[in-house]
Amino acid sequence: MKIQVLSDAHRNHYFESGWEPKISPSADIIICAGDMVGSPEGANRYFTSMRAKTKAKILYVLGNHEYWEHKINTTYQQ
Repeated sequence: MKIQVLSDAHRNHYFESGWEPKISPSADIIICAGDMVGSPEGANRYFTSMRAKTKAKILYVLGNHEYWEHKINTTYQQ
C-alpha cells in the first residue's frame, strides 16, 4: 500500500498562479494533514481537481487555517 501525505498547501493562495501539490498516480491513500485550503469554496475546487487526478482514497484532517477562517462547520458539512 502506498500512502502520500500532503499538508500546508494553503491552496487558496495559489489558485491564480496554477500551482498545486503533486499527486502521486500510484498512491492508494492520500492524507491531507491540514491547512490545504482556507475556505469551503476552496475545498470544493481543490478536491474536485484532486479527485479527477487520482482514484486513491482521500483522508482529510482539518488544520488551523480551516478553523481560523471561522467556517469550520460549513467546511465539515461540505
